[in-house]
Amino acid sequence: MKKISNKYLLLLLLFLVWFNGINQVKGTSHSTPVSNVPTITIPERLTSSMIPHDPIRISNDLELANLAVSGTGILGDPYIIENLVITTALTHGIFITNTTKDFIVRNCFIDTGRVEGYYGIFLYNVTTHTATLQNNTCQYSMKGIYLENSPFTTIQDNYCFWPYWNDYYGTSGIETYNSPSTVIYNNTCLLQRYGIKVVLSDLTIIQNNLCKYNYGPGLMVQESNAVLIFNNIFSYNDDYYYSCAYCPSSLLYGIFLSNVSSSEIKSNELISNGFYGVFIDSTSSSNQIYSNRFIDNYVKWESY
Repeated sequence: MKKISNKYLLLLLLFLVWFNGINQVKGTSHSTPVSNVPTITIPERLTSSMIPHDPIRISNDLELANLAVSGTGILGDPYIIENLVITTALTHGIFITNTTKDFIVRNCFIDTGRVEGYYGIFLYNVTTHTATLQNNTCQYSMKGIYLENSPFTTIQDNYCFWPYWNDYYGTSGIETYNSPSTVIYNNTCLLQRYGIKVVLSDLTIIQNNLCKYNYGPGLMVQESNAVLIFNNIFSYNDDYYYSCAYCPSSLLYGIFLSNVSSSEIKSNELISNGFYGVFIDSTSSSNQIYSNRFIDNYVKWESY
């Protein structure tokens, strides 16, 4: 029997190393394990002025007045609810419904304990042009801030995130449903299935927000018309950072419009989103896209 030379042994070894590397590459999906998750610094949002508080449920104007720390509830002197730390796994953090007076909820820190079905701040059937949600932090909530039937609400300077990788309960940072003319301004939404979601809410203004590292669209607008999307940043919305069976991998967009008309997308930055920077489906019409910056998205934009 012939001896195998060192030369052939070396070639065989190199082939085995190469073949093993090929198999490793083939075995890696786009939903990469947690080792690919970027380092994200979450700013400290708790302050010494905040005090612990039970979850809040307000069902009428009298209950709103009783929980407010100041204000009379009239235009120019709203009721104020502020500086609370609410931690719960049993209900929504703050739930307000059927009120008619002006109010502001501000500077609150809310954690609903990673329990499916609970929201950080939930407004339902609040009278037009009476509610402002400002500088609140909502973490571990299925929806950070959720409005339903509450038009002309202002949502400003809030921070909504789900600081737990590979978990599907966090569905949206901010979401509106049947709440037209809402202003969504200067908020940060991280690590959710949808950064901001707007449904049946005509004339919504979405401005100066940051939606980043969500595992679906940074912004999703459905069945809403005359929406202004201006000067926002939608970046790294991609399932690349997750191993998540529930991630909507077909919706890895910076902005996604469905059944939307007469809306404007202008002066936004769309950076490194997993599929489209902007996607407008065939049910939408008469929308304008201009003066936006598209950087390293898989596809810049597409409209049918």
